[in-house]
Amino acid sequence: SHKSFRTKQKLARAQKQNRPIPQWIRLRTGNTIR
Repeated sequence: SHKSFRTKQKLARAQKQNRPIPQWIRLRTGNTIR
């Protein structure tokens, strides 16, 4: 669960900067973002 928390932080940071999220992050968090 620690891993997913870290990725979520990354996503939140990317959203804050209003940056397009890389596809590899989407693939990695596809099943945990749910």
